Amino acid sequence: MVKFFRKGLKQIYGKKGECIAHGTYGSVYKTTKGYAMKIFRPRDAEGEIVDFLREVATLRHLKHPNILKLLATFTVGNERIVYMNQAMCSLHDYIGELASGTPTPFSSQWYMFQLLRAVDYCHCNNIIHRDIKPQNVLLFEDGKLQLADFGLARTFITTGETHTGEVVTLWWRAPELLLGKTKYSYSVDIWSVGVIMLTLLLRKNPLEGSSEKDQLYKIFQLLGTPTEEDWPGVTSLHNWETDYPIFQREKLELE
Repeated sequence: MVKFFRKGLKQIYGKKGECIAHGTYGSVYKTTKGYAMKIFRPRDAEGEIVDFLREVATLRHLKHPNILKLLATFTVGNERIVYMNQAMCSLHDYIGELASGTPTPFSSQWYMFQLLRAVDYCHCNNIIHRDIKPQNVLLFEDGKLQLADFGLARTFITTGETHTGEVVTLWWRAPELLLGKTKYSYSVDIWSVGVIMLTLLLRKNPLEGSSEKDQLYKIFQLLGTPTEEDWPGVTSLHNWETDYPIFQREKLELE
């Protein structure tokens, strides 16, 4: 039965081809019939299965033109596969084209509009993505954008709920996470989207820290070192240090 089902999926979606992306929880491959298949990386059995089920359940629940759609899933033994439509590229690739001066068929404003729609839809359905970055934003040939990779997503229930701070890739991570806050909500996604918008405007990310502390310094250099007056409670956060340099807000020059 398993062999029959596996064969059926290969007939519909094709065999595994070239690897096109590596993520936190697995790798994505082209198929011989023009689709994409994500194979979840084997780790400890219990944790790996939870990650897989979480992403599948989240994507099945969220139905929106700017959210990645699952076409099929397959689980047997240690093999966990998701089939999806194949994107043209990621927003990360698009930013690279902007930086090199390569003409692009669709505008950054159009992509930002769609990304905001996707995030708004997630939040209206009580989902925090927690790993929004250009590599997890897929672009298609018709100009459509879709938010992907929901392996770290969580359902937001109450403002007092505790979550891990070890989420979101460093350059896109909100300052409250860097400062050790564990009771957070949708704002961590909004920060990531804001950094993406800034990166599209500048054609580079000005917040590329080499460590969590360096990342904080780059944020403070850009926006100014926070105080209790403009961020009540900031000095009580777990990772706050009393000897942070006092930076003033920087004026950005757009090209």
